[in-house]
Amino acid sequence: LLLAAGDRLLQGPATGSSLGNALEPHLLRVLFDVCLRSSAVLHCPPLWKLMAANMRNWLHRKWVIVQWLYACRALTKRLVRLAYGHTSSLHASDGGVEEKKASSDDADVVAEADKSQKKNNHVVIRWKDQQVTDVHLTDEQLVYAWHQLMHCIGDPNSVNDPETE
Repeated sequence: LLLAAGDRLLQGPATGSSLGNALEPHLLRVLFDVCLRSSAVLHCPPLWKLMAANMRNWLHRKWVIVQWLYACRALTKRLVRLAYGHTSSLHASDGGVEEKKASSDDADVVAEADKSQKKNNHVVIRWKDQQVTDVHLTDEQLVYAWHQLMHCIGDPNSVNDPETE
């Protein structure tokens, strides 16, 4: 029901004054929140498929991409920690990736973060509009939600910025 209402509000033009334009950032934040929380309860492919189909119709709206990026960033950040652990961090240098070893001062912070991460498995999304979403996801749920979210907009190369056309 929420996706249907969102689709009706967001499928129109992104210019001018409309209810869809006024609610856009908040509505998208809630839609992402609902989809992520549904992943925490059960794997729900129909919900994600419907979200992806709708989002591809909303790509003319800036906030769709902005809120999608914030959600992707938060999930990717936790997924990288899951895949590579807290003992090292990756830094880009000259187009490549180099590994930076943690110092002994970082060890206490890393140990505390490991305890905290194992204890609660939360993904915290700090949205563009300063709102915060805190979702509990197991490692399996995280990978599932991340995969679904990555496919929501389809081919990123097909996204056009209406302001530059």
